[in-house]
Amino acid sequence: MAADRSGNAMVAGDRLLGPGRSGLFVASFNGAGRERWTVTEPGQPWSGAQARAAVVEPGGDVLVVGVLGVTQSAEMVVARYDGTTGAREWLRAVETVTPEGPTDGGAGNSLVLDGNGGVLAGGYVTVGGSPRAAVAKLDAATGEMRWTWTGAVGEARSVAVGRRAVFAVGTSFAVCLNPATGASSWTATLPRGTASSASGAGRPYLRSVVVDRSGTVVVSGALRNSEEDTRAFYVAGLEPTDGRVRWQQSGPSVWGAEMAVKAVADSGGSVYLGGRMRQSPTVMRLRPNGGSSVWSRRPWTPDGAPDMATGVLDIAADDGCVYAAGADGADRFLVTALNTSGSPKWRSDLGPGRAVAIAPAIGDRLFAVGRQMVNGTSSTVLVAYGKTKVSASRR
Repeated sequence: MAADRSGNAMVAGDRLLGPGRSGLFVASFNGAGRERWTVTEPGQPWSGAQARAAVVEPGGDVLVVGVLGVTQSAEMVVARYDGTTGAREWLRAVETVTPEGPTDGGAGNSLVLDGNGGVLAGGYVTVGGSPRAAVAKLDAATGEMRWTWTGAVGEARSVAVGRRAVFAVGTSFAVCLNPATGASSWTATLPRGTASSASGAGRPYLRSVVVDRSGTVVVSGALRNSEEDTRAFYVAGLEPTDGRVRWQQSGPSVWGAEMAVKAVADSGGSVYLGGRMRQSPTVMRLRPNGGSSVWSRRPWTPDGAPDMATGVLDIAADDGCVYAAGADGADRFLVTALNTSGSPKWRSDLGPGRAVAIAPAIGDRLFAVGRQMVNGTSSTVLVAYGKTKVSASRR
């Protein structure tokens, strides 16, 4: 989800259209929770059509990336919608020709504006049904494809814009791309890390990338030991010029959902991690140039079932605060606000469910979206909070 400069919330996902058929879904709500507009792009049967990420450009229009059939049954697509009316301005499928042949499908995972009129999408394309990591740059105003990059088997999970380069991560790789041409400057296949317990080594599975104020490329995710079916959270800092590992750290390797799900940087370049680390939902602030934690906090009551429970599913930083959304072991819809010093500001528990995404808006508004039980039925809900105090309203 995302928020615009007028305090409106943009929600992206999917809408069920019938048995085996869904549509890419985008909706806008004002600060009071009233629907402004909705758009559904019908998908092909069994294609899994959905929007997976959204950003709002400075003028207020909404861009989304996801899965939709255009020339194939399911493709990586990027679309732009008028922020006031929801009218579609353009929709483009990411198609290219690889050494193995033309692409025949795909899906998009992440989206970021480059600040120079471009939008970068990360995901994968398929060639003969085999997925290959992909990053595409489009003109944000017209949708014109500027370049595409395809890499190793897998998918690009996250994309970030640095001072002079574009960075993407997926599975166990990180790549640095020229922002003008899409040419790869380096690709780093991260070495096997060692978890800090007797469970041994694990292969990195990367979920997020961000650039800190020193220029370090911070990648995060988990170390997975497939033989023992264990995981440990993992974070590393890479040299932006060649991908060398500057520093790395991981937690104990345990059975369960250990994962540094997302990394974000605030306006000053400080980096925060959110996820499930050391068997508890955790928000962590990292120290620049070293990777050690300035502080690490459990944003809500520790889990009753520490090996099984969900943790922090999304984080955001804004105006001297960091916000976390997720669930605990009892599957409750939880959102919290922390000061950048790590001290708690407020905490909200809205009962059974889970918060899956959050977006701060200008002014005293924080939006969260997730699933909750409403009249005995699991429903998608949008919640608005006051940033400075616990004041929530649901729609």
